[in-house]
Amino acid sequence: MEQKPPRLMTPFDSLITPPGLYTLKLLLPYTPPSAQHFLAVYIKFAELSYTMEHFRGFPAASRPLELFSELKAYMSPEERENLEQMEAMMNMMEMMQHADAADFMQDFMKGGFEDDERMDGPSDAEEYGSGEAGADPQRSQ
Repeated sequence: MEQKPPRLMTPFDSLITPPGLYTLKLLLPYTPPSAQHFLAVYIKFAELSYTMEHFRGFPAASRPLELFSELKAYMSPEERENLEQMEAMMNMMEMMQHADAADFMQDFMKGGFEDDERMDGPSDAEEYGSGEAGADPQRSQ
């Protein structure tokens, strides 16, 4: 097995990995090759079982922006940079939504929109006519 630099155990892994399973994961590279495949599948199946049991009945998380700071500690510099860019974009979108809502409320509180901002028809009164082709309002005697 190739050597990789050790990574921190995530809070998620800490929640679903009991000490005995953690020990099996540590021992996996030192087991005979004929048993490694079986042991690796057993470890993953046990992790899935513990995960399903732990999160049974939990509500879904709804605060992705608050999680970004916690995730950064477990990421490589490239991953962290991508996450920070995504965080900045999400913050910008949220600010734009708040600004749009504030502008709308400010216009509403002033007494509505100006006449030229009406959405129900053209603002220039001279554009209204009879709607008939070739109609001449001065010859209608």
